[in-house]
Amino acid sequence: GDSGTAAAAETRASWIVPACLNELKAAADGKSVLIPPTPLGEMFPADGQVYGIAFTAGGQALGPVDQANYASGLKRMNDQDVRYITKLEGEVLAAKPGSAWEKVQTRILHKDSMSRRRHQSSGFTLIELLVSMAIGTAVLLMAVSVLGRTGDGYDRIGGGVSAEREARAVLSQVSSDLTTARFNKDQVFEKGASGWIKDRIGFLALQPADAQSTEGRIGDLCAVHYYVKDLETEGRIVRCLMRGFRESAETFDAVKGGSIAPLFVPRDRDEPIAFGVVSFEARPRTRDETGNWQDWNVGQSTYPQAIELKLILARRDLSGKLSTAADWDGLGTTGKLLGTPEEASRNRSLETFGSLIRFGNDEVR
Repeated sequence: GDSGTAAAAETRASWIVPACLNELKAAADGKSVLIPPTPLGEMFPADGQVYGIAFTAGGQALGPVDQANYASGLKRMNDQDVRYITKLEGEVLAAKPGSAWEKVQTRILHKDSMSRRRHQSSGFTLIELLVSMAIGTAVLLMAVSVLGRTGDGYDRIGGGVSAEREARAVLSQVSSDLTTARFNKDQVFEKGASGWIKDRIGFLALQPADAQSTEGRIGDLCAVHYYVKDLETEGRIVRCLMRGFRESAETFDAVKGGSIAPLFVPRDRDEPIAFGVVSFEARPRTRDETGNWQDWNVGQSTYPQAIELKLILARRDLSGKLSTAADWDGLGTTGKLLGTPEEASRNRSLETFGSLIRFGNDEVR
């Protein structure tokens, strides 16, 4: 309506039209309390008058609005805030059944009724529930995926740290034995077969008193033996690096007997020092005339100057999947997870460690 620039009311509400039509119909019958009686066929309002009705925000009719209030913008009426103001003008015609008036009025009222029912029914439709469930499921799956990748990352990191800790302990133990080694013609440097290498070494080495028992110690020269063995635990096979240790009393008896070979035969009392061993290489080296390292072969008159070690360990995630000797050899479906020895450095489930360790001194026995 033309309520002026100072008006604080609005005239945008879908239910205002049917409410006003009802008042006009009542005015034609002389029954409206908001609009003066308006005979059929006459124009309204009269000159200088305004047919106006004030409504609350909730749609309640508060009362008629005169020309002055309509022009200035009415804000309150009957101690209530005015939200909508209507201005009515025109001619009231008799409505016949099926006429445009009746159809329009019926259509507006029907639409308003449906709108009110939808407003009052504040629940969710089936489609809304299905869409919400689909979105929730997608978010949950993404969260589970992220958590899974995070858990796998922690497992890989934990497996790598565990393998590195174990490898350091092994290399420290082997280094301690090799640096006090004493050369003997019957010492063992046995190369493993092709594929995943499983070397075997056995030699004499000086050992401290606290490494031997009181009964077995008569000196410091002992025999040490390293080899790979499959151990069964909880119904599955785990490949381990074993350390055999023979005390000085037994070692001296073997030396006096002329052969130390029996000292390097595996025994049940030998202890595992590393688990999940995929490959163990221990190759004796010596320097040539130019100072470069080369292979040392059994039968040479000189002793090996160093032992080159290479240890490959399976991380926990892979080690748990290898349950048979064939698996540890890289055979079968599960064994293929190892790949080939040439690919070991690129396999994220394997850890490779290496070291070049000095072999004893030049004393020959």
